[in-house]
Amino acid sequence: MYNVIFPVLRLATIFFWVVVTLSIMDMIPEPISTYILVLGGIIAVVHLIELFTFRQLIFREECKVCVLVSIMVFGLFWIIPKLSHTKVEGC
Repeated sequence: MYNVIFPVLRLATIFFWVVVTLSIMDMIPEPISTYILVLGGIIAVVHLIELFTFRQLIFREECKVCVLVSIMVFGLFWIIPKLSHTKVEGC
């Protein structure tokens, strides 16, 4: 079940960012577009906070740019599976 949930959530996240992009290009009607842009901005700020929170995880990876993009697009849906595969020191 765990292996099925995160790919589905990642697809939903990609769909959300596509909707935000369509909203930026004025392809969505105005009252809804404003809400989508505000929600997209809030989520982008949360992803920036995640970058600073999980920066040690970023430094462990080889392709740091790939990790930064993955966190900015997927957020916790990329981080949680990575954390479940790493051992926490001291435990």
